Amino acid sequence: MSSRDEILANFQAFTGMDDLGTCIGILESHNWDLLSAVNSIVPQDFSDESQGQEISAPVQETGNRHEEAELVDGLRNPSDEAVVLENHLRQHNHVTPQQEPQPSTEKRRSLEHSYEEGGGGGEGGSSCSEEYDDARETLSDEEVEGDGEAITDDMFLADEEPIAKEPLIPEDCEDPFECSLYLSQRFESRYGSPHPMFFVGSLSDAVKEACGASVSERRPMFIYLHHDKSILSNIFCSQLLCCESIVSFLSIHYLVWAWDLTNEKLKRKLLDMVRECFGTLVSNNVDDIKPDHLPAILIVYKSKGQMEVRNIIQGQSDPDLLLSSLIVAHDQHEQVKETDRKEEIERLEREEMKALQEAAFRESLRADQEKERLKMEDEKLKQEKEREEILEKERKEELMRQMENLIPPEPDDTHTKVSTLRLRFPDGSIHQRRFLPSHTVANLLNFVGSKGYQSEEYKLLTSFPKKDVTSYHPTLTLEEVNLYPQETLFIEER
Repeated sequence: MSSRDEILANFQAFTGMDDLGTCIGILESHNWDLLSAVNSIVPQDFSDESQGQEISAPVQETGNRHEEAELVDGLRNPSDEAVVLENHLRQHNHVTPQQEPQPSTEKRRSLEHSYEEGGGGGEGGSSCSEEYDDARETLSDEEVEGDGEAITDDMFLADEEPIAKEPLIPEDCEDPFECSLYLSQRFESRYGSPHPMFFVGSLSDAVKEACGASVSERRPMFIYLHHDKSILSNIFCSQLLCCESIVSFLSIHYLVWAWDLTNEKLKRKLLDMVRECFGTLVSNNVDDIKPDHLPAILIVYKSKGQMEVRNIIQGQSDPDLLLSSLIVAHDQHEQVKETDRKEEIERLEREEMKALQEAAFRESLRADQEKERLKMEDEKLKQEKEREEILEKERKEELMRQMENLIPPEPDDTHTKVSTLRLRFPDGSIHQRRFLPSHTVANLLNFVGSKGYQSEEYKLLTSFPKKDVTSYHPTLTLEEVNLYPQETLFIEER
C-alpha cells in the first residue's frame, strides 16, 4: 500500500483538484482507496470526443527524492495503484486530467501536518535538497509496460499548459523595466516568499548596478532564465529559489536579475540584451539552451575591466549543489576583486602622483605667467610714464618758448634808470637780468618761467624781508614792489 501522501499526489494528478482539504476528505470517505476515490469523481459516461484520443500519464512534481524514486518504481510496475488506475480510466475512455503545479514547500508541510492529525503516518514531505534529475533520466530511458507507451521527455516538457498560467512576463510587454517589474510581482504571487529580490530594470541597468562605482562595491550577478514549459522550473523556483539559505546568500552577495524565455518574442529581446552586454558568443550560448535544460543560471562578474560570464548552470535541482556553486563563484569573485582592488589602488596612486605633478606644473606655469604679466605691466607703466614725461617735457618746453616770447628786451646802457635783479635757481646757477622799473611782475615771472621754473611749481622770494613775488598782482611794476634799483631773488620749489 502506497503512503498516503503519494496517494494524495496521484489523486490530485488524475483529478486535477487543487484543494487539499477537499481531496483528503474524498480519500478518507473511500478509506484511502485511490481507484474508488477517482471513480467517484471521474464520470463513467463515454464521450464521443474522447475516441481515439491519446492518453498520457502525467507525472506529479515533488521535491522529495524518495517520492520520485517511488513514483518511478510505480511507473515501471503495472501493479502500482496509479498505473492500474490509469489503465482503468483508459478502459473506460476517460482522459486523465493534467496535473496542476506542485504545491509550495509550505503547503507540503501543511499537508504532512494534516496527515498526522488525521491519523495517517506516511513517509513524505518535501525537502529543498532532493534532486529531480535521477527520476527524469530514469523515466527517459525506460518504458512503462501495461499500455505499451514509452515515458519520454515529453512528460517533463508539455507542449502547452493544460491550465493556463499567468506568464511571469506578459507577452505584449515591451519595456524591460516593466517586464522585470511584472516578473518580480508575479513570481511572488506564484511561488510566495521568501524569494530573491529581483533587480527591476533592463539587463544593462543591472550590469551597471553590479559593477558599482568602485571595486569594493562590485557584486557578482545571478541571472535566472525561466521557462514555464520546463517541469524543472516549478521545482527550481519553489524548492531552490525559495530556499531560505539560498535566498539569504543571494541577498547578501549577489545582484539577482531574471527573465522569462517562455515566449519567443521575449526570448529574442533577452538575446539582444545579452548580446549588447556580454557579446555575441554568450548570446549564442544562451540561444542554444534547450527548454528541457532550463531553468538556467548565468554567473557574471567584472574582471579586468569587462563583464564576463564565468559559469552557466543548467537544469540544477539540488539546492545544496546550487549553494555550493554560488559560494565557489563568490569566492572566485572576491579573489578577482582583491586583484582588481590592488590594481585600482596602484592606479589611484599613479593618478594622484600625476595629478600632483600636473598641479605643481600648473602652479609653476601660473607663477611664470603671473611674473610675465607683472613684468609686462611694469613695462607698460614704464612706457606710459616715459611717454607722459616726454609729453610733459614737450609741454614745458612749449610753455617756456611762449614765455620767452613774452619777455621784453633787456634795456641797454643808454637807459639810466634800470632795475638789476640777481636770480639764484634751485640747481645752484645764478642769472642776472636787467629790467626797466616800469616792467611788471608778469614780465619777471615770464623770465623765470622761460628758464623752466613756472610759478605753479616754484616760488620767487626776496632775500630780506622775505616775500613771495609770485603772490603779487602781475600788473604791478617792479618799482612798485620794491624791486628797484636792484634785488637778489631766490627760486624755491613749492
